[in-house]
Amino acid sequence: MKLFHRMIPLLGAHVVAFFLLACSDDGGSSKPASPQANSSNAFSLAQAKARFAAITPSDYDKYNVGPYAVWIVAFDEQGRKIGEEQRHGDNTLNYYEYFEYDSQGKKVKSEQAYEVDSVDDYTVKDYVYNDDGSLDKIKKMLYNAGGKVGDGGQDAYIYSNNVTTIVHEFEKAGGGVTRFGDTTTLTYSGGNLVHKTLTSDDGSVGNETSYSYSGNRLTDVADLFAGFHYVYDADGNMVRREEDTSKDGFVNHVSTWAYETKDVSGDGIIDVVISYYTGYETFEKEAVGAQDTTIGSSTTASDNGLNWGTPGSCSTCGNMQGQVNKILLGY
Repeated sequence: MKLFHRMIPLLGAHVVAFFLLACSDDGGSSKPASPQANSSNAFSLAQAKARFAAITPSDYDKYNVGPYAVWIVAFDEQGRKIGEEQRHGDNTLNYYEYFEYDSQGKKVKSEQAYEVDSVDDYTVKDYVYNDDGSLDKIKKMLYNAGGKVGDGGQDAYIYSNNVTTIVHEFEKAGGGVTRFGDTTTLTYSGGNLVHKTLTSDDGSVGNETSYSYSGNRLTDVADLFAGFHYVYDADGNMVRREEDTSKDGFVNHVSTWAYETKDVSGDGIIDVVISYYTGYETFEKEAVGAQDTTIGSSTTASDNGLNWGTPGSCSTCGNMQGQVNKILLGY
């Protein structure tokens, strides 16, 4: 089996909007049954941070194409994502999010920060579940070295058949919750996210995004501002993204990636995937040949060599591959 990955700053403003939806916080329409408590299911933030501290990509210089060159995704022994980092080409940290799981195997907390090299603020998220195991809300609080910074917020989840509504709320330090900002509505079909709508508190629609698939593989994303087409190699690794930021049906930008895997825990099983940003090409509208490249015309790419069988294989690799896929695709 093989693989794939995400990038926030490099994706552009419109794809950043995709990433900001709570899909990445498991806001799907399914409601999992609660697992039995077991101490081996638990994994702490401290353990996640220790795992990342032991990770060193092998060759930054080779893949240092842009200022945000490397994405790192790490997993525990059960194949659960325990964190992700974005590092500059000189190995300085730019973004991170680490996850904690309880004895039932549920994600219960995360710590997240952007622009780590210039801002010391970070967000702590607490995950709250309904009795049936579905996600009820994510409570958020901003901190810095001096403690809490201002009031917090939360995302409340409402489920109805194949539709999940996420209400973004403001939680006052003295108590009480007030709705603010957008409501995100996610529509699923066959377990895949197919449509997202952002609605302001005055009822106006801010943006709509559609998602298209080949089987369960995301191939195209389109919103009111841009279109994106994703290309995979023969092993299912996402290695190329085409952007149509003019909405004229032609490619404006092309991005490419390569990967490596590591066994940081030393148990012979892959637990870290590193994605290197390898290229970014811009096509001017007036350039010769630019209009010959229609969005979605590329369907295959060469094999990038990523193999889950090196350094080892694992029963959870399929789930791990899916987690890395979501990161690179930003949904």
